[in-house]
Amino acid sequence: WGFSNGKNVVQTEKDAKRLFPKELWNSLHLQIIWYGRQFSPARGWNLEKDIITKTIGRKSVIREYLKRKKAG
Repeated sequence: WGFSNGKNVVQTEKDAKRLFPKELWNSLHLQIIWYGRQFSPARGWNLEKDIITKTIGRKSVIREYLKRKKAG
């Protein structure tokens, strides 16, 4: 989502914590999990439903999705 260019979880978490106030960390953590479960699951993922990936996702992910959709 562009929060970080960290190469590991520790760096990514550190970068994300700089962006958001501490009092929001717990609720944001849960919101990200719930979003992922509902709109970006590992199986049955649908770009049309995943607005975050659709708007700011990596172009390679979007290209691969469209290629598979066209083929299948």
